[in-house]
Amino acid sequence: MYTFSYPAEDSTAYPAVSAKEMTKIDRAMFDVSQVSIYQMMERAGEAVAEIAENYTSEDHPKVAVLVGKGNNGGGALSAARQLANRGAELQVILTTPVQEIGEVPATQLHILQSLHPGTPVHDMSKVHADNLPPMPKCDIIIDGLLGYNIRGVPREPISTLITIANNAEVPTISVDMPSGLHPDTGEPAFPTILACATVTLALPKQGFRKPAATSYLGELYLADIGIPPSLIEKNISVHNFPQRLPSIMYLVNKHSGSFSPDN
Repeated sequence: MYTFSYPAEDSTAYPAVSAKEMTKIDRAMFDVSQVSIYQMMERAGEAVAEIAENYTSEDHPKVAVLVGKGNNGGGALSAARQLANRGAELQVILTTPVQEIGEVPATQLHILQSLHPGTPVHDMSKVHADNLPPMPKCDIIIDGLLGYNIRGVPREPISTLITIANNAEVPTISVDMPSGLHPDTGEPAFPTILACATVTLALPKQGFRKPAATSYLGELYLADIGIPPSLIEKNISVHNFPQRLPSIMYLVNKHSGSFSPDN
C-alpha cells in the first residue's frame, strides 16, 4: 500500500453545507472568475487519484470507473485518467449510452480516450437486478454515479451498479459523496455505495455529520479545488473560515473515531 500523510482535523472544524448552498458556491465561482468547471475538476481528479492509490497495493492497479451522466461522472473520469497516466489499467462503466451522457463527462471521456486509446468502455444501461453481472476484475473502484444533486432513490441501472460495486470486495473511492447518500440528511437510499473512502470537494456536506452516514462514507477526506475562502464566507455567511488549506485534509469523523491513513 502506498503511504501518504495528510493533516487531520475533526470534521466539525469546517462548515458543512447543504446541497443548495454548495450549488450557490459553485455558481458564484463560475460567475466571478474565468475558472471553468474543467479546471476545478482537474484538481478534484488529482486528489481522488492520490487517495485511491493509498487504498491499493498494486503498482499498476486495475481500476473500474462507475460513470453517471452528470458532473460527478466527469470527476471520476478525471481521476481515472490521472491514475492511467501513472500506469493503471482502466475499464469505464457508463450508466447510459455514450451519446446520452452530459457534456462534462463526455468531454472527460474524450480526453481519456485520446490519451489512452483502447480503454474499454462498457454501456451498462440495460443492466438490472434480473441480469446481475459481476464487476469487471479490478483492484479498486471509483464511484462517480451520483453527486450532491441526487433526487430520490437510485434507479436502474444505477441501483444495480451500486449493488455490484458493494459485492465486489475491493475498495471503492467515492467522488464527493457515496452514490445514494442524501447530502443534507445523511440518510442512505436503498442501495447506497459503501465507500472505503470519500473524497469530498470544497466543503463537507451536512449529511456527513449524521450517524446514519458513517458506515457509508468510510474514511473522509476534504479536497481543496480552488474555491477561495472569501467566496465561501460571502455565500454561506460563515465567519473565520480557515484561510490556508492543504490540498487534501483528512477529516476525523466524530462518530467513527480517529484514523490515520499512514497507520
